[in-house]
Amino acid sequence: MDDIVYGHIGRVESLGATVAALRSHLGKRGEALPELRVENRSLLPFTTAVLDPPSLEMCIPRTARDCEALGYEPLMPDASRSDAVWSATPEAIIPTLQVVIERNERIGDLHRTFNDSRRS
Repeated sequence: MDDIVYGHIGRVESLGATVAALRSHLGKRGEALPELRVENRSLLPFTTAVLDPPSLEMCIPRTARDCEALGYEPLMPDASRSDAVWSATPEAIIPTLQVVIERNERIGDLHRTFNDSRRS
């Protein structure tokens, strides 16, 4: 295992490059990566459009170091966005957000059930 290089930062939006690097690494060892299934697509990808201006201003300094370290563009305020445009975005995603909340609650229920069964 001495030949593992820890310099690669995998990103979901460029997963193909990470998979290719992993396949190459495993291929050098005579091993193969099985086909990956796509099962956990985000229903709500991140967008600053759901943040009102004060919330976005608060997020900028809190995310700057991570954005820089991971090679993402920093969050930026959008002075051209009107309050009407901003308020329409969260309203549009509420149904999807409700689905995500319900799914996460079910996952939490399954997690608790699993842990309870392990203790029995």
